[in-house]
Amino acid sequence: MREVGFSYKKFLKYFILVLFIIYNIVAVILNKGNYLEQLIYIVIILVAYFFKENGIYLAAIIADGIMDLFNISNNAYDLLNIPNNLVSRLVIYILIGIYFIYFFKQTDDEEIPIEIDEDEIFFKEIEYAGTIENLEDNDAIKNAYLKRNIKGLYNLNKLYLILKHFHKKKINYHIAIIKIKNLEELCKCFDFDIINPIINFLVNLLSQIDNHFYIYPISHNAIIIIKKKSTLSSFKKTLHIFLEKTKVPIKFGKCDIRLVLKTGIINDYNLWLYTPSEILGKLMTSIEQNDLCECGLYLYNEKFARERKFYNEVANSLIQAIEDNNFYLLYQPIIDIKNNKISNCEVLVRWDRPEDQLINTSTFIKVAEEFGVIQAVTKWVFEKAINNYFILKYKGVEIKYSINISVSELLDEDLLLWIDTLLIENDIPCKNFELEITERISSKDNSKLKKVILDLKNKGYIIKIDDFGTGYNSLKFINEIPSDVIKIDKYFIDKIYEDNMKIVVEKIISAAHKIGFIVIAEGVEDREQYKILEQMSCDKIQGYYFSKPLKLDDFYEYYKTFNLKEYD
Repeated sequence: MREVGFSYKKFLKYFILVLFIIYNIVAVILNKGNYLEQLIYIVIILVAYFFKENGIYLAAIIADGIMDLFNISNNAYDLLNIPNNLVSRLVIYILIGIYFIYFFKQTDDEEIPIEIDEDEIFFKEIEYAGTIENLEDNDAIKNAYLKRNIKGLYNLNKLYLILKHFHKKKINYHIAIIKIKNLEELCKCFDFDIINPIINFLVNLLSQIDNHFYIYPISHNAIIIIKKKSTLSSFKKTLHIFLEKTKVPIKFGKCDIRLVLKTGIINDYNLWLYTPSEILGKLMTSIEQNDLCECGLYLYNEKFARERKFYNEVANSLIQAIEDNNFYLLYQPIIDIKNNKISNCEVLVRWDRPEDQLINTSTFIKVAEEFGVIQAVTKWVFEKAINNYFILKYKGVEIKYSINISVSELLDEDLLLWIDTLLIENDIPCKNFELEITERISSKDNSKLKKVILDLKNKGYIIKIDDFGTGYNSLKFINEIPSDVIKIDKYFIDKIYEDNMKIVVEKIISAAHKIGFIVIAEGVEDREQYKILEQMSCDKIQGYYFSKPLKLDDFYEYYKTFNLKEYD
């Protein structure tokens, strides 16, 4: 159902109110009652309508006092025949007021959304929702503010007013958001003219399934629907029916298109308790869940909402931390077990936060990637690492530094140019700063990635594949993407005592050597793991058995005194 309709109860409410007032006015005109007495009736009804319980008791007491002060009695024409006794008259006034309060409240609760005083609420809320002023007589601008260009449908501005009305009147309802996940892709294949026909198709389908829906397109790819007087289970059942029907391809011109829809609802029976902003926020959060899934119905999840809130807070703090230089670097030694020396180190970034606000590195790197500030973090790491490179070089430390970089960053031409320029300006050979590709997104656009890596290798960069053996980083991957070093993931090292895993690790090392790769085992934590890997001719070892990540001065001290024989 679109938001249109007529409420007979609203009409009845105003009809009775007007009829009662007219009766008293006519009685006065025909001199069928005392002027003051008729005015008191009118005042009591008006107070009941506008002020409800807050004013009716005071109005009744004042009215009773006035009647007693002037010693006014009821004449025969007074249909209510209120007795002259002070107490009984007061009770009658209060009962009349309470009756009309109850009647007006009942009819208010039964109103459908369109029947709120749209002009009044619109101009009261205009300061919140926009900057339009003094438009009481401009219906065209008001309609443009409240309605979409799709005929008969209201927009997000009107939805906000409706939700505010429900919140104020304590009217219960159920609400859902439907998002077209693949609309942008469809627009690329066709054009933007496809948007309105798709929205109209969904609106018509919703109306066919349940004509009691109130529908609000809030953006080019999202619709919000509201239903009153419904159980949550029946509401969800109706949405499941809708989603099933949309799985069938629809005709657009001569083509069949498939809509990918994601629907979110709030699993709460008292939505009127929440403000419009809270409701809309919960709806948006519900469709952010399980983003990898194409479509489906998702309930708002408080735990997920807290995680999203935490991520947003971390993201905001992270941006400020970049500006305030609130990071520091650690260096974890990589041991060349064949030449008894520290040949490399992995440069690790840490966020300097108070003890009660510590965030693990994987979390803040994930947030940085998700919110698009990972390049800023990487630039900070390179600049700081180069400063420290000269400090260590001056002290006689000659090693290579490995810096983590994601595939999305490798595909960022501007970032790569910035790194090139930074190394050239500081007269540092590219081979001294190895690029360690993080695994989780290394499957993206392999053809372009291969070209980028070949260009980097030609410039002299050493390319490492991190976390080898998990996810996409397999023997197939290293055959497709040129690199120099593979780092066997800690998962394999933890299980290297097992016969089957021992065979797997040995085969990985052997195959990598035949292809021409250097092999690093990461996550080595005890002597037995170290000795097994040594027997397998692993080239280098990284892990807590030798050293945890160290601050710059501690790393230098470790480098000066290192002797592999101490670990045999």
